[in-house]
Amino acid sequence: MLFTTFLDTLAGFATDPAMLGLLAIGAVLGLVLGAVPGISSTMALAILMPVTFGMEPGPAILFLIAIFMASVYGGSVSAILMKLPGTPASIFTQVDGYPMTRQGKAGQALTYALAASTIGGIVGLAMLVVLAPLLAGFATNFRSPEFAAVALFGIVMLSFASNGSTLVATVVGLIGVMLGMVGFDRLSDAQRLSMDVPALQSGFNLIPVIIGLFGLGEILQNLADFRGGPAKAPPIGRIFVPLADLASRWKVMLRGSFIGTFIGAIPAAGSAVAVSIAYAQERRLSKEPGKFGHGHPDGLVAPEAANSASVGGSLVPLIALGVPGDTITAVLMGALMVHGLTPGPLLFGSDPAFVSWIYASVLLALRDRIVLLGGGTGFLTGGALRADGGHAPKQL
Repeated sequence: MLFTTFLDTLAGFATDPAMLGLLAIGAVLGLVLGAVPGISSTMALAILMPVTFGMEPGPAILFLIAIFMASVYGGSVSAILMKLPGTPASIFTQVDGYPMTRQGKAGQALTYALAASTIGGIVGLAMLVVLAPLLAGFATNFRSPEFAAVALFGIVMLSFASNGSTLVATVVGLIGVMLGMVGFDRLSDAQRLSMDVPALQSGFNLIPVIIGLFGLGEILQNLADFRGGPAKAPPIGRIFVPLADLASRWKVMLRGSFIGTFIGAIPAAGSAVAVSIAYAQERRLSKEPGKFGHGHPDGLVAPEAANSASVGGSLVPLIALGVPGDTITAVLMGALMVHGLTPGPLLFGSDPAFVSWIYASVLLALRDRIVLLGGGTGFLTGGALRADGGHAPKQL
């Protein structure tokens, strides 16, 4: 019954010009907002959610998921071109994406990111459709000890993935844990490390921290380079990557996709954890680990596949249990409840249309990401080529 409803919904969405137009608008808005540093996927959904208040539930879900899916890829654009992650999940994209830009391979980097993101999205959707009850049931067994183990595992992976001293990377990870402890405790509501400063009571917001760490450092580096006169930016280079080259990285894409789906299905884990584990795992398995951090395509493909796959993973607990997998799906859940839709375990039997709306929306959003965002990437890159004589932007 659910499969039949899904096919009917997919056919209805795909043959309705209004739905296709809404899907395209959502994809473009998601790409633009996701590429702007400081506007995460969560904020993009929150900003545009009021637009759906006057819509029917089906079009509203389609529009919001199109924004969601496009913003995931959009955050990689600024990370690759300017070393400014547009979303927290794009932190590891800039590690190898930006060096490729400095090497004159920005166009190829964007294509690698789009291909990996698409494959990750497909795997995430397949896992969502086929294994949703199983993954959701496994995720509900996670309690405080399991979350602590995942956090510790993330720090270990961070230390391993560092190109420099393992000790320094471990210390940096522990500093991050200490910064994350600032503010009110979510369970006891007790203040931690706020030092009676009102601005610290809510803790450190991840987006400003990311922009400060990566963006400010790049700006200062550009200012230092500017002392000797304007530096010539490297060429963007060709956009298209040989199909054989993309196909040769299928193992990297699949590994990142499965990691992203699994971690995304754990409530509160989030895509940022997924991409860090995927990057560290790929660096460990690589025959050329020394090239990671210097523009290795695998270092870009793995986190992008995990980032996109985590979308499907985060929807697993939302649909099957009514528990949002991360902050993005929490906002999405709020939008669904505004339209009178309450996710939960009874939906598969009581409201298969709702589940089919989500499946069809994710599938069509993936299709539009290939067509619209792939073409948009080429158009924007071509525009940058014409505007800067064939060179990537250097000065911020």
